[in-house]
Amino acid sequence: MVEETKPLRSNIMFILLNIIFFSVMLFFVMRVGTGDTGLEQVYAKKIALLIDTAKPETKIILNITELIDAEEKNKYKTEINIENNIVNVKVVNGKGYSYKYFSDNNVFRTINRDKKKLILEIK
Repeated sequence: MVEETKPLRSNIMFILLNIIFFSVMLFFVMRVGTGDTGLEQVYAKKIALLIDTAKPETKIILNITELIDAEEKNKYKTEINIENNIVNVKVVNGKGYSYKYFSDNNVFRTINRDKKKLILEIK
């Protein structure tokens, strides 16, 4: 009797672990499939590269229509943070996507949600 329950327990554990694994994979695929995480990555890199190439006393106006549209779709306020030489863009609930830039210039950012623009002032 003891020998019969051992394979049964191992089969149940195997099935439970597979269900957990595939649930996590499904969650990840669904999140990436929305395209919002891709937007976070693209805009974080784009902003960081713009900051790196900008000269002091430059004003950059970036169209962020896609981010604002994703904000309306997800019902989550888009966040763009620039501090400690790291750009972090967050479109969905979570930690967002961070990308480092190398410029030593001070960067001040303003988001104009009505015009769907990000204004960067490099000082």
